[in-house]
Amino acid sequence: MKKDSGITIIALAITIVVMLILVSIVTISGIDYIRNSKNNRLTTELQQVQHAILQQYSLYNTTGNEKYLVGNPITREEIITSDILPGNIFLADISDDPQYYRLSPEDLGGIGIYGSKDTYIINYVTGEVINETTNRLNNAEQTFLYIRSK
Repeated sequence: MKKDSGITIIALAITIVVMLILVSIVTISGIDYIRNSKNNRLTTELQQVQHAILQQYSLYNTTGNEKYLVGNPITREEIITSDILPGNIFLADISDDPQYYRLSPEDLGGIGIYGSKDTYIINYVTGEVINETTNRLNNAEQTFLYIRSK
């Protein structure tokens, strides 16, 4: 009588199916982790920018020195000729007095935020912040107008 000591094709198929299921679960979890990590980074950076600009505005109010208003003012002409994003995004004020500023990554370094590659549109008075690069707002309740870069 001959004794077989190998595995059967059915056992091998079941093992492969179980391994594929485990790999798919790990892959999906990894993708979710990466997506959540990016969202958390963007949210944290928006909060840092908001905190920094409110601090800069407080220094401006205390000293009256405009060096604390970092960034490039956005002109009324830029606002009027801009494209509107979906979701009723608009600026609250389009007066001649600049209310909104564009902050480049270099400007962010000037207020203590380093390593960002994104551009922001901010309002010092209200603390509104939008990540112009990703069109992400610091508060879902806020509404903004997208300002096209020149």
